[in-house]
Amino acid sequence: RRTKSTLAIITIIVALLTSCWYPVVSNKHLSLSIHITFHRNRDFNREILTLMWQNNIYQIYSADFWGILPLNAIDNRVNAGEFAMNGDNFVPRHWLSRPSWFCATGEVFYYLNQDVEADRLIKDRIVKRHGELLLIKGDVSIWKGPVIWENDRQCVNCPPIDYGRKH
Repeated sequence: RRTKSTLAIITIIVALLTSCWYPVVSNKHLSLSIHITFHRNRDFNREILTLMWQNNIYQIYSADFWGILPLNAIDNRVNAGEFAMNGDNFVPRHWLSRPSWFCATGEVFYYLNQDVEADRLIKDRIVKRHGELLLIKGDVSIWKGPVIWENDRQCVNCPPIDYGRKH
């Protein structure tokens, strides 16, 4: 009986020591609440959703992890994916995005944070390919442009994306 209690206490201590509280507490410059707070009805999110509805494009990409992934929560139709740099190429980061979300063709949206170096490079590439600036809010801009990445996985059995115009 004592052994089970001791093991339970040890397990709790190990769980606490390996959880994320220590990095959050020790990093004085990290404002985690700013990154993880998401408001579905925030004006900027509503404006992004309106642009998606107007253009019938519900795919949006960025290299800004904390900015892009919460956008999956603004509407069921939204597919938001994150990129990483690999040399001069942008590659999908599949670890939190479905691989099929990167099987895009034609035009897509880009959520570009001026504070993220890779997003600045994405912007340069979109501008060269005649992308269109649609919205600016602070350091973030929304662009519409062609697919700028090479998918590192085969797009097999990916159904065509048809979102209709339901709002």
